Amino acid sequence: MGQPIEELRSLKQGHILYKYENEVKYLSNLLSFIMLGLKRQHRVLVVESEKNLPKLKEQLESLIPVDKMSEILLINNFDFYLLNGDFHTHTIVNHFSNQTMVLDQVNKPAWTWAHVEWSSQEANCELVQKFEFKANEVIHKERRLSVCAYPLERLTPKLNSILSNNHDYLLSD
Repeated sequence: MGQPIEELRSLKQGHILYKYENEVKYLSNLLSFIMLGLKRQHRVLVVESEKNLPKLKEQLESLIPVDKMSEILLINNFDFYLLNGDFHTHTIVNHFSNQTMVLDQVNKPAWTWAHVEWSSQEANCELVQKFEFKANEVIHKERRLSVCAYPLERLTPKLNSILSNNHDYLLSD
């Protein structure tokens, strides 16, 4: 069983798998993650669905001073993951590294939150495994705190196992 985000407040780095069921709790946890990152003087990269981006922006604008908004980079996850027309591991990881380098500060790597989605009905487990393995390497090398959020309803038993084996921590609603 996963932990609610409050129990992860002590983490400074790591690769977190977030399997969510409830959209309201999901957005609340995402906001908590962003606010905690800003409080700890980190910049935050959020790769989020087109559906959630307007809601997230609205909530952030009501909670965060205008001058702090530049500490947050919001990216559409469809554009991010399907940059080459498919879920291409090498391209995604390079794009991730390029985006986080822009946000990094001396001794303060950017925190990241990624809502992972794919265009087909069912995920290609081999591609996701390659992606998460490579992402795990980069996250540990760069000493980041990074959340990968997946809708629980779209996880097959095989994909669930792959994801669990490629993350340090489990988070749930």
